[in-house]
Amino acid sequence: MKFTALLFLIGITQISFSQQSTLKQAVWRGELHRLDSVIVPFTFETKKVAGKWSITLRNAAEKIVAKEIVVTADSVNFSMPVFESSFQTAIQKDGSLKGIWLKGTATKTQQWVFTAFPAKPRFAASTIKPRHNLSGRWAVTFIRP
Repeated sequence: MKFTALLFLIGITQISFSQQSTLKQAVWRGELHRLDSVIVPFTFETKKVAGKWSITLRNAAEKIVAKEIVVTADSVNFSMPVFESSFQTAIQKDGSLKGIWLKGTATKTQQWVFTAFPAKPRFAASTIKPRHNLSGRWAVTFIRP
């Protein structure tokens, strides 16, 4: 009976470890969930080169490289050099990331929910034909009230 229980325990342990996900090398859709329920999407890429992880946020031609990247069996944590902020995330069973984005301000630390999905585009493709062609370069003036 004790031997059967031991085999059962070993089997359950093996199953739970085999279901654990690891960080994927991919282009990701990151989402910051603002307190007013607006989602701020962005794209980033994870790569592992010579045993070290790199995380690069991309916005058109702009690339921002994350610092202090710590990847463990179940989490990914990293800091951003320009926004004075950091991400603390857990790797989910489906390979996605879920956690928080922390940003220090003059009065307190902001915390927003953060989620990320590998190989998901930043914006969904539209199937609707536009009524007007707005492509090209435009001069814009921003006026603050």
